[in-house]
Amino acid sequence: MARDHMILSAFFFNPQGDHRMSWRHPRAPEREVLDFEFYRDLVQAAERARIDTIFVADHVSIWDSVKSGVAHYANARLEPLTLLSALAGVTKHIGLITTASSSYSEPYNVARMFA
Repeated sequence: MARDHMILSAFFFNPQGDHRMSWRHPRAPEREVLDFEFYRDLVQAAERARIDTIFVADHVSIWDSVKSGVAHYANARLEPLTLLSALAGVTKHIGLITTASSSYSEPYNVARMFA
């Protein structure tokens, strides 16, 4: 008999926080969002908390060219497939999930990157 259980997932959407102005919070991360150690610590904390999966969405651009009402908001982030490949080496029990755009890469090459 199959047992039902809840799967818990964390979404690493925006390293500075999900609210557009969260970068202004005194404890918001700064340049460390461009360092592997920042994400290693997050994913290891999630693993200790028994989170099942980590999801990192891919973005095809940095949002500094999109009208947002914030003059200096760039939303910089690391490329997710490379990041998750590195995180696979420092975790044991978390599923790692990402997306990739096939609008700017041929589907064959996207499939090869995931393989």
